Amino acid sequence: MPTEYYNEDAYYLAQVEAAYAVEPLQLSPWLTNICPECDGSWGEDSHELIEGTDLIAIGCQGYWIISPEAVGLPLGNWCDWREGF
Repeated sequence: MPTEYYNEDAYYLAQVEAAYAVEPLQLSPWLTNICPECDGSWGEDSHELIEGTDLIAIGCQGYWIISPEAVGLPLGNWCDWREGF
């Protein structure tokens, strides 16, 4: 995986974890322990979880599950998985 993507994912995950630690309810619309990419639970594939939980932050194919805007990042071309890909 190219370093720029790894760094973006690591930064996103850190932002998600920080936001979850302060105000988990602000992330509640996107909190799930079922991956919307594979419909599998977090233990079945490679998923990035919010530390200390079974909640998926990054799906098995690298999709950001929680809105970047909800954690202070630009929305970019992120699509809400709850509305379909």
